[in-house]
Amino acid sequence: MKPLYERRMHTGQEFPDHVHFALTANDVCHAAGAQPVISAAVSRCTVLEYVPDQDWLIQHGSANGWHWHVLATLGHRPDLLYTKLPPRGLVPYHCPRSWDRLSTMLNSTAFDDSMAGVVAAGCVGEPAAVEFTRVREHVARNLPDPAIVVTDPDKAPLPSSPMDLYCLLVGAAGHVRNNDAARLSAALRYTERLFQHPDGPKPQGMLFLTLLRLANAKAHSTWTTFASSPAGKHYA
Repeated sequence: MKPLYERRMHTGQEFPDHVHFALTANDVCHAAGAQPVISAAVSRCTVLEYVPDQDWLIQHGSANGWHWHVLATLGHRPDLLYTKLPPRGLVPYHCPRSWDRLSTMLNSTAFDDSMAGVVAAGCVGEPAAVEFTRVREHVARNLPDPAIVVTDPDKAPLPSSPMDLYCLLVGAAGHVRNNDAARLSAALRYTERLFQHPDGPKPQGMLFLTLLRLANAKAHSTWTTFASSPAGKHYA
């Protein structure tokens, strides 16, 4: 922090007036080892606070392979994205970093499904783990494997429950990656069925298309064909 406070390099040379510093850190209340910045320095800074956004985090998580049970939980309970005032001490709590950690463990080939609740509590804290477990059990009882959206798009179910539809679609998005034209075409076929629903286009369908676009942006010919369809015109 010395260069910031004294505006000079370790060699003693002063920084020119046009040099600006960018500081990034956790709040000290996050117990993340952040070093406090003296008030005199803070007063010379423009302070920007990062507040996680549900849509952005879902898109980020999907693009980076987060487990679909995590994405389903965050879509259903956006209040669990993060806690403004985390507990004191070395106590797990819900925040983007801890959800990412939980997702990594769930995606591990060595993961024991019977330990999901315990592992979740150790990553995101007990209250968030309870909701995560509830969502996980709900999708296990009520939804098929999301891969069916890709393997059989004409017969895959169209859940009437907004929560169920959301869970199915964030799960299906994880099966369409790396600009795989065949899988993308199948997913888009399912999307067309969503947009043909008597109740009109579903907001979950718009999110699904966004997730597909982020993970398969280079499948140009497939997207060009889709753009001429009714669903594609609505999405544009």
